[in-house]
Amino acid sequence: LITSAKLTEQLIINKYADAAISTSLEREQSLKDLVLDKHWHDRQVVRKSVSSTSGLSVDEFVDKVRKLKYSKSRTFVVLDLFSGENRTGDIEDHLSGFCAAAGLMLFMISTDIVKDWRWDLAIKLTFHKLYSVICEGCVHLTIGGPPCSTTSIARFNQLLTGPRPLRTRGKFFWGLPGLRQWEQARVTEANILWIHAMALMEACTLAGGAHLWEHPEDIMQCEPYPSIFACEEFLAFERRTMADRALLDQCAFEGLSRKPTCLSGTLKNLSSMHLIRCPGVSETHVHEKSFGLNTDGVFNTRRLQNYSKCFSRAIARLCFDTLLWFHETGRGPGGWDKNPTRFVPLSSWGIRHIGDDFKCVTVLNEDSIAKRHVILDPLQSAFYLHVDDGVCISDGVRDSRAQYSDTLMNELADSLETIGFVVTDRTDAASMIKVIGYEPQRSPAKLRLPIRKRVLLSTAFKWILSKRCVQVSTLHSLVGLWLYGSLLRREMLAIPFHIFKFLLTCEKQYVPIWKSVRNEIKCMLDTLPLMELDAGAPVSEVFFASDAMGADSGDSGGFGVCAAQLSSQLIKQCLDVGFMPGFTVARLSGDSSRDIIPTIPFTRWPQEVFDKNVTHWVDLSAGRWNYSDHITLGESRAALRVLQIASQFHNCHRHVILNLEDNMPTAGAFNKGRSP
Repeated sequence: LITSAKLTEQLIINKYADAAISTSLEREQSLKDLVLDKHWHDRQVVRKSVSSTSGLSVDEFVDKVRKLKYSKSRTFVVLDLFSGENRTGDIEDHLSGFCAAAGLMLFMISTDIVKDWRWDLAIKLTFHKLYSVICEGCVHLTIGGPPCSTTSIARFNQLLTGPRPLRTRGKFFWGLPGLRQWEQARVTEANILWIHAMALMEACTLAGGAHLWEHPEDIMQCEPYPSIFACEEFLAFERRTMADRALLDQCAFEGLSRKPTCLSGTLKNLSSMHLIRCPGVSETHVHEKSFGLNTDGVFNTRRLQNYSKCFSRAIARLCFDTLLWFHETGRGPGGWDKNPTRFVPLSSWGIRHIGDDFKCVTVLNEDSIAKRHVILDPLQSAFYLHVDDGVCISDGVRDSRAQYSDTLMNELADSLETIGFVVTDRTDAASMIKVIGYEPQRSPAKLRLPIRKRVLLSTAFKWILSKRCVQVSTLHSLVGLWLYGSLLRREMLAIPFHIFKFLLTCEKQYVPIWKSVRNEIKCMLDTLPLMELDAGAPVSEVFFASDAMGADSGDSGGFGVCAAQLSSQLIKQCLDVGFMPGFTVARLSGDSSRDIIPTIPFTRWPQEVFDKNVTHWVDLSAGRWNYSDHITLGESRAALRVLQIASQFHNCHRHVILNLEDNMPTAGAFNKGRSP
C-alpha cells in the first residue's frame, strides 16, 4: 500500500511538473538539465568574484531618482529586480514604447547579478540604499520574479536521480535541517532575496506606489511541496498591501512550455490575466522542446528562464495601466493627490549632494534623526525648521551680489506667499543678531547662548547657591534655560541627574537644597562659558576605534584603542552616511502580522575603512582591567582613553574626533551626554 501510494503521488508530480515533458525519457533528461546545487554554489562564487559591471551602479541610481523626484516634470520610476539580461521585447522594451506613445516620462532600470554584481540584493548595503530611496517616494513600481529553484517540485521526484529537496511546505519551509554546505548556501541566499524583495515591494506600495511578484504557481497545494504562496509571511505581506493574484499558464502567452505561474501584486487590471490557461496541445498550439542541448551546446531549459515577448508585453501593459492611472489621478509617489485613506506616504524633503552641477539643500531636522552630518560647500546648503521659523545656512558668499543663504531665504518665503501664507519677517545674514534663541558668529562659524542670558543665569545660580532653601519652581525655570543652552554642547547634559529627581520629588515646594543638587548646580554654573557650538571645527583625519571586553573565567577583561589616518574624501563619506547603522531583514522575526521592516543592524560606512589593504590601523593603547565591572563602563573608559590620547597633541585641538564604538549606551552618552 505504501509503495502504491508513493507511485500514485509521483504520477501526480510528473503530470504537473512540466506539461511540456510527456515521456519518461524527456523527464529524465530534464532533471539532468537542472543545475545541481553544488554546481550552482561553485558558479555563484565565480560570478560574485568577477567584477562585471554594466549601466548605473546602485549609488548612481539612487542619486538619479532623487534628482528626478525634485525635477519640474514628473518622471515615473520603475525598478525591475531579477530581470536577467536586457533583450529586445523584454518588459523594459515594451513599457518604454507604451510610455513614449502616451507622452509619459519613464525611467526604468532592469537589474540582475548576471549583469552587474553591485546589484546583488543579498548585499545588506545594496538593500538598505534601495529601501531608503523607495521609502522616500522616489520609485513608483517595483516588480520582479525572485529565484524559485529551491521550491521546484521536481526535487521530490524519487523515480529519477536529481537535486534533493531543500524545503517542505510547513515547518521547514525556510530550510530543511541537515543540508550540505552548498545546499544551505543556496537556501540561505534564496531566503534573503525573498525577504528583501518583499520588504522593497511592501515599502513601495506603502509609499503610494505598486508592486508585482512573479513565481511558479502552487499547483500541488499539499504537503510536502513548498510554495512561497503558501508561506504565512508572504500571505501576511499580501494582506498588508491588499494584493491580488492572477493564475495563468505562460504557454498561453507564446511560452515554450505550460509553466503554471502566479502573479501577485497591486498593479491595475491584474485580474484581467487571471485564469488564462493552456488551451491544450493541438495543431495551432504546441509545446516546443524544452530539454536537451541546442545546436550551440546550451541547455534548452535555459530559454525557460526568460519571459516570452508576449508575456513581457502583458506585464508591461499592467505596469503602463498603473502609471497611466497615477498620471491621470495624481496618485502615486510625487503625485499631487495625497491619498490618506489607504496608505501613509513617507517623505524626505532634504537633498544631499547629487552630481557636481546641482544645488542641494538638506533639512537638518531629518539629518538629526538619521545622525548625519553635512559639510557645507558651494553646492550644499542647509535649512532648519523650528515651529514657524526657518533658518537658511550656506557656506558664505556664492556670488558678488549677496550671500546665497539670503537668496535661498527669499525663494522659500516667496514660495510660501505664492500658496497663501504671509511671511513678514525676513532677516538677512548681515542683519541677524539672534536666531532661534542663539547668537550666530560667522567666522569662525559658531552658535552660542547670548552673553546677556549667560550672565543672568550665572547671577541666578550664584544667588541660589548662597541660600539654604530654594523655591523649587524657580529652580525649575532656571534649569530649563540652562538645558536650552546645553543643547549647543550636548555632552553637558551628563551633569544634571539628582537635580531632576529633586524637581520631581519637591515640586512646587520651598525646601532645603540637597547636597548632591548643590554640587550639580556648581558644575552647571562653571560650564556656562562653554555653551557654544563650534560649527566650523574641522574633522580630524586621524580616525580612532576603541573596544573593551568584560570579565571571564581568566581575568577581569581588558580594552584596546587603535587609530588610522583616512583621506578627507573618506571622512566626508562617513559623515554623509551618518552614525546610525543600516538595517536589513536577513532573518525572520516569526511574527507574520507585522510589516516586513528592516531591524537587523549593520554598518553603512565605506568598506575601505575596514579594508587592511586600504587603511592601516595602528595600535595605540591596550591593557587589562584590575577588577570586574559592567561592560558599558569598560567601553566608556576605553572611549575616554581616546580623548586622553588626542588631548596630548595640540594639532588635535578644536577638531571633531570620530571614534568607532559598538556599545550603544556609550555612543549615546558621548554623543549627547545621556543615554537610555
